[in-house]
Amino acid sequence: MNIDIKKNKNSLLVNIIITMIVEEKLIKYLYNSLLIIYLIEEEVKGYHKKQRQKKGTRPGAKRMAKKASNSKW
Repeated sequence: MNIDIKKNKNSLLVNIIITMIVEEKLIKYLYNSLLIIYLIEEEVKGYHKKQRQKKGTRPGAKRMAKKASNSKW
């Protein structure tokens, strides 16, 4: 993105400043998109972890364990 303000000494400086601003915005955009991707991945990992935990406990297992611990042998 080059904007020439009359061919004088300042035009180069203006171009450098504009490109720096544009690059900074691009860097922020890339950083934000990477952050979003990372957060989505973490969310998916958490979901799968919860699914594994759900699968591990059978329904009524706690009740059965409670009965077993209360029983007198």
